[in-house]
Amino acid sequence: MTAVRDDIRVDNEVSTTHDDVDVGSRINPVLARSWLLVNGAQYERFTPAAKSRADIVVLDIEDAVAPKDKAAARDNVLERAKAKTDRGIYFDLIEYDKSIQKNQTPNTPALSLFYALAAQLADIRRETIEARWQRHAAMAKRTWDWVDEVRDAGIPISVLASEGNRSPTVTCVSLPPTHTGSAVTSAMKARGFVISTGYGSLKETGIRIGHMGDHTLDALNEALDTLREVLAA
Repeated sequence: MTAVRDDIRVDNEVSTTHDDVDVGSRINPVLARSWLLVNGAQYERFTPAAKSRADIVVLDIEDAVAPKDKAAARDNVLERAKAKTDRGIYFDLIEYDKSIQKNQTPNTPALSLFYALAAQLADIRRETIEARWQRHAAMAKRTWDWVDEVRDAGIPISVLASEGNRSPTVTCVSLPPTHTGSAVTSAMKARGFVISTGYGSLKETGIRIGHMGDHTLDALNEALDTLREVLAA
């Protein structure tokens, strides 16, 4: 049984949305076979719900709650969220509530990002999202296969994430002890390619190869061929 998710998803009135695909159809049916909806005004039911065998627990603060109880329901859900230590960063209800109290947004993205988003959405519409997913998946597989090929050739590198836990958009590669992340990325930059070191404690022991956005399989292969030369040097 999949571990119970005791957190919150925010949607704009899903029950009245005009989206052709509702929220339920975007959830993996293998990982979310059962949903348990709990009235947010009934705080005493939160803990039993979290201990249930449901795959997803939803604390409802809107449709299932009587108008007179909505304020209490929201307070209850915030109280429950405060007790969670793994709320995440971008969709932390507590931080959202703090910002609302100050009549502020949780963060202020650069205006240029909105123009970039508009341009990317136009590109996605032209390509279709399905074709983009397929392109990303093909590049991810090529990267993983390339790591195996290089390792089989005698250079001890590996994909940091285990199979089944890998990203379709970026791959972190663990480097051999003879190479550092900074040295490899610098050598790649000198050859006209920009890749990144690992994050935090992985900065010098790994590199990150992106295979997302507008990258193509041909360009990726060119970068990987160059990276093989750098690692063999």
